[in-house]
Amino acid sequence: MNFILFRHAEKKSELVADSSLSQQGFNQARNLVQLVQNKKLPPPTHLFCSPRKRTKETLSFLAEHAHIKITTSPLLDLRTSPESAKDFRLRIQEFMVGFQLDIPDSPNKPPTIYVCTHQDWAEEFLTIIESSTDLSQPKYSSWPSGQYMYFAKSDLWHLVDFNRL
Repeated sequence: MNFILFRHAEKKSELVADSSLSQQGFNQARNLVQLVQNKKLPPPTHLFCSPRKRTKETLSFLAEHAHIKITTSPLLDLRTSPESAKDFRLRIQEFMVGFQLDIPDSPNKPPTIYVCTHQDWAEEFLTIIESSTDLSQPKYSSWPSGQYMYFAKSDLWHLVDFNRL
């Protein structure tokens, strides 16, 4: 199974809870299609995002290009203010277990899951998975807009690429 985790592309600097992408963010989203076309990232078989506009907009050009519907999941949303750290972690684990049970993995044709979410979710995700790479290294702690991690998952999560759109 391939798993590519994205922090949404750059958002507008307006002070609203659910802002859209900036022009630079839309350029980053278009660049995602180029990365797939240029075979720097494998083509997706599934697309998931949080309920926020900016995550869906980040995947929208790729969804159109690949003819795949984006599945929105509240499990991928930002941590809410009343949500405890433990509950947030459990929510991330629920998503991780759920998609792995729902999407069959085949060695002959492994699925490629694209997930677009937020910085806090990505940071917590890195503390949960069992990786062949030490993900606690400082270089993995920064998740600017458009950052992604590409993993090939078998028994462990093997980091293939850590880059930006």
